[in-house]
Amino acid sequence: MLSLKYAEMEGCFRHLSQRRVQSAALQLIAEAETGLILEMPTGSGKTDVGMAMLRAARAKGERGLFYVTPTKAQVAQIHQWFPEGVIRLFGRNDHHCLYYNDKGKEVNAAESPCHMLKCPHRVNQETGETAEPGVEPCSYLRDKHEALTGNRIILCTTAFFLMNRVMVGGWRERGPTCVVVDEAHNLARITRGLFEYTITDWHLNRAIKILKTINPEQGKILTRFKKSFSAMARIRAVNQRTLLENENISRLIEVLDDFDAGALSASIHQALDEGLIDPVEQRGELKLLENLVRNIPRLL
Repeated sequence: MLSLKYAEMEGCFRHLSQRRVQSAALQLIAEAETGLILEMPTGSGKTDVGMAMLRAARAKGERGLFYVTPTKAQVAQIHQWFPEGVIRLFGRNDHHCLYYNDKGKEVNAAESPCHMLKCPHRVNQETGETAEPGVEPCSYLRDKHEALTGNRIILCTTAFFLMNRVMVGGWRERGPTCVVVDEAHNLARITRGLFEYTITDWHLNRAIKILKTINPEQGKILTRFKKSFSAMARIRAVNQRTLLENENISRLIEVLDDFDAGALSASIHQALDEGLIDPVEQRGELKLLENLVRNIPRLL
């Protein structure tokens, strides 16, 4: 637990004085021996309290300081209030893919099968260097590297923090020193939406068709999954709220237990090297395969 004194946070407060509720909150933070949940009225200055704590920690040389808030609009607003020593991080939707830009295609980074590509613009998260020296760095990966290696407060959405904290190994290994979660009562709702993964018969059929060429064994597993799911769905009444019972879900998970994301990823890269998949003309198919490689293990 990060230990901060009241005077340290008071000295980093944005205004010359605090409201009574803000002063009480800072005192509780100073006395806390573990994580703390503060319930404060709307308009009472919660952001100032959270940022005073993070700024005090930064002044002591701490790293891994996060202010997490539900929306991008709130991220932008808070950054206007606290521009000094704060870096904003946004998801792939807010960045362009330079790999496809080089190919004359304008593609949003979220729509790019980034993890399947040998991209010269990829930024090493340990060194900050691009895969090919001297090229323009991927702005998404550059910002993440700068945020995690510098002594700045990282300002991001709750969804961005959860995805990277839970799913990305580098963030788990380094670990944040201090996290302020604004509007924490929204955590469950945001988490449910974040880790949903929707896959349709159409997606599965496209994937199975491609896998027949590059990795038939993994294609057979997806075929069994689709057939099992379809058989279960057919025997359920249309108006029932729950489509699958626990035993049905367990059976589907058993089928997917044989799915080997590492083997499939290797097959995809080999197919790209051999020209069996065109990363430009078949970007949609490649993105679908990337989703399978990354999302099935998450689903399990």
